[in-house]
Amino acid sequence: YQPETATKILEDILAKDKKRIDILLLLTMVNYNLENYDKAEDYTKRILAIDKNHSEANYNLGAIYAEQGRKEDARKIWESIIKKYPNTQASKYAVMALNNLK
Repeated sequence: YQPETATKILEDILAKDKKRIDILLLLTMVNYNLENYDKAEDYTKRILAIDKNHSEANYNLGAIYAEQGRKEDARKIWESIIKKYPNTQASKYAVMALNNLK
């Protein structure tokens, strides 16, 4: 696993098409896994600027906030996902995340 190489390749693709949500999601995950939460948050917010209703990106933002210690912000996002997108994978994850939020 070479996150620096992956990031470079993904950034090169993104430079050609800044609206590639799939690439932005991958960059979010790479940075989240490296505990670069500020970068992960930036990529996630770029997704939400393209599609504010992207349920996975909304869930990810809650996860990032939880890792940053912003638990009340995470709780609000996850509760919103459960209401807005009740039968989605993001909603199922949000329920689990809320149950684990301490």
